[in-house]
Amino acid sequence: MSSPRLFSLVRNVLTARVLVVNDDPATLLALRTLLTDAAEQHGYEIVCVHSGEEALREVLQREFAVILLDVKMPGMDGFETAEAIHSHPRSASTPIIFTTVYSGDDYNRLKAYQSGAVDYLLMPVIPQVLQTKVSVFVEMAKTRLELQAKTQALETLNRDLRVRQMRELKRINAALEAEVVERRRAEQRAHDLATRDPLTRLPNRRSLIERLEHAIAHASRHNECLALLFLDLDKFKAINDTLGHEVGDELLIQVATRIASCLRETDMVARLGGDEFVVLLETLPDATHAAVVAQKIARSIAAIDRIGEHTVSTSTSIGIGLFPGDGETTQAMLKSADTAMYRAKKQQRGSVRFFRRALNPAVTPVQD
Repeated sequence: MSSPRLFSLVRNVLTARVLVVNDDPATLLALRTLLTDAAEQHGYEIVCVHSGEEALREVLQREFAVILLDVKMPGMDGFETAEAIHSHPRSASTPIIFTTVYSGDDYNRLKAYQSGAVDYLLMPVIPQVLQTKVSVFVEMAKTRLELQAKTQALETLNRDLRVRQMRELKRINAALEAEVVERRRAEQRAHDLATRDPLTRLPNRRSLIERLEHAIAHASRHNECLALLFLDLDKFKAINDTLGHEVGDELLIQVATRIASCLRETDMVARLGGDEFVVLLETLPDATHAAVVAQKIARSIAAIDRIGEHTVSTSTSIGIGLFPGDGETTQAMLKSADTAMYRAKKQQRGSVRFFRRALNPAVTPVQD
């Protein structure tokens, strides 16, 4: 039998499989439906079971490219099932992606990665994200199986051909590794585009909302105070209109750098768009600290006097919302800080204002 024909037959018998484990029939059906089109496109089989015990029986009988494993299940939960799967030599290296409907569960997320998981997805999941992640492992498994099958086939061929074929396998393996590296880079680029402002490289609104939700939950559990500073540049439109967008963009970049330099490593600054920035300050001793930071930021931005060859003059109006007094949800906190910022801009540009007016005379060092 010729080598090309032999390899063609090998490819035809290779079948990659994906195991989906979930005790909820509706979720199991939803996951299977999300993967059906991708399974037809990439040529893999979907196997669905309802429990950890059934999953163990499957992995003892067949190999799987990847396992989608529910965290919360009666009997054996996801972590126990993963430990049992990885304890068996045949399935010790099988990738496991945990799925769960329990959002914000950092403990379980950490526990999942400690148990050898390659990912941890919150349901409902974006279909394209799930399909892409599964397809990466399917393609890797199919390539690995193909390489293994080719190696076995080569053992039946003339020894004079073995050296040449081994070189080919090394080339394929190197290409596979390069592809995996490139896919990881592509995933990182996609993540950056989704979570960061392309101009300033600061976190964007989506990242801020996610971080603020976690911060509020933490502060609520530990009875702590946090502050949200809403910043809006003064005279930015005039600078953009008179000096051009390139100068305006450079000003925004400098502002982002100066804000970050005024913060602790644990604080966060995000750009919402245009000339609006938001600063999140966690674990504050009192409201005075927020005012001090706001004053420091205001002075730093007011000190910007040149952009390239151009002389500029700008300032920032800052509104401060405090948790829990000014809101106990993400949207409430953003609205409070935004409202305070508009009061500051209306009363005196470049000033700092708390959402609660009674706090201003006591702790705000900025004079109107």
